[in-house]
Amino acid sequence: MAIATLLEARTERTYRRRYVGLCAHSPEPNAGQWTDVISIDPRDPRRRRVGMGRGARDACTRYEVNAASTVACLLSLWPETGRTHQLRVHAAAAACPLLGDVQYGGSKRITLPNGQVIPVNRVMLHCREVQIPRVDAPGHFRFEAPLPQDMRAVIDGGFSSMNIDSDEL
Repeated sequence: MAIATLLEARTERTYRRRYVGLCAHSPEPNAGQWTDVISIDPRDPRRRRVGMGRGARDACTRYEVNAASTVACLLSLWPETGRTHQLRVHAAAAACPLLGDVQYGGSKRITLPNGQVIPVNRVMLHCREVQIPRVDAPGHFRFEAPLPQDMRAVIDGGFSSMNIDSDEL
């Protein structure tokens, strides 16, 4: 019964996920949605791209800027659909690829105004919260995952003057 409920929730888009992502530039406007079609990259079937092509499917990502500094932008991302690499592709298409995402144009480091370099060793994307429907009663279960230490380090360095509490993201 639980599996059937979860599959139905996926089909009906009644479960929710919120990701936190870091990029070098803020999208314009500071909140909205990206609705670009995503298809398979004809040069590399492991990659995706915006635009019509083989396997093209509608995709929708809601986003909001949580904080922006001169070197980085902190985003909340809510995928409304579940396409492969959707958040990464949409962010890159909006000219704000995720830090560490070299496959889609993201930088492997940020340089602070004082010249200090903070390395970014992976894609700066983290599923912070998931809500799934209950099978035994009305409502949802809500699960949260704290930010990984490496992501906290980039946030602390890139937003040092802003006193961001990463536990509240």
